[in-house]
Amino acid sequence: MMSNVDIIQIKKKKIKGKKKNKKDTPDNVVKEYVEITPVIDLVENDQEFLIIIEVPGLKKKNIKVRLSANILTVKGKKKQKSLKNCQDKVTECIYGVFQRTITLPETVQTKKVFGRMNNGILTVKIPKKDYLIPVKVKVK
Repeated sequence: MMSNVDIIQIKKKKIKGKKKNKKDTPDNVVKEYVEITPVIDLVENDQEFLIIIEVPGLKKKNIKVRLSANILTVKGKKKQKSLKNCQDKVTECIYGVFQRTITLPETVQTKKVFGRMNNGILTVKIPKKDYLIPVKVKVK
């Protein structure tokens, strides 16, 4: 039997990076916006879907979450902090924008979605429609 998770499609949106300047040298670090693709876990049980997205370094004000019909979209932007009178010598942290789109089965309830951000982990709970939740029947 095929689970609802088997039919979930996850798509990534590509973001264009900045072009390098001819004056850039190895000593002059080029700051580029690259595609950030946060990793996710998607879990399903009898009552709900649970989506866990790692977005380290971001605050809740930097993330937008939207559920339209059965499509969950998470957008965000990680900006580099500018320090006065400093030059970058080594930059390994990734900065830029991201968008993840997750198509869920049409069995989700769009009015009871719950999201929470804690320590760089975004958790989104999306309940299933009531008629899909198994009910135990007591036989006498």
